[in-house]
Amino acid sequence: MKSRGDKRMVNKGFTLIEILIAVAIMGILASVGFGAYTVSLQKSRDAARKSDLSQIAKAIEAYNNDYGVYPGSCGGAVGGCGNGRQSCDWGKDFSVENRVYMKRLPVESKSGWTYVYLVGADRKSYQLYARLENEKDPNFKVLKTSCTTSGEACTYGVSSANVDLEPPLSSGSC
Repeated sequence: MKSRGDKRMVNKGFTLIEILIAVAIMGILASVGFGAYTVSLQKSRDAARKSDLSQIAKAIEAYNNDYGVYPGSCGGAVGGCGNGRQSCDWGKDFSVENRVYMKRLPVESKSGWTYVYLVGADRKSYQLYARLENEKDPNFKVLKTSCTTSGEACTYGVSSANVDLEPPLSSGSC
């Protein structure tokens, strides 16, 4: 643009270098934001897993209050549903006869992962396991029980007060 009496051009706008720098800065900010978002999602799913195990433990304790023993374990699932001899599949109700302990046992949200329930041979103790995604979680601990179809270790668990998380109890049979 020319001004009166001045022969030089006055350019308005950005140079190619300025645009490239701005795009690079936006890319860096987006990648940092995406990383934080991913970690946030992992923490959210892990919090849900911990809550699920806590709710299952409460239902199992209620069963123990009624029957004096913990429900059996059927291949890593809670046993003792229906007439007392069936597996309570994850995602189904946990009820015996007319007593409902949980309307719906939680299901692990990640494909190929599962919750694991183990009970002692005398049914006086239990262990519940899950696999956490966030390795920086303060409760993250590699355990000897597998929580995935590919054999990856469980990394979080809860148990009855009279037993530790290791060694694992029996997985039982239906």
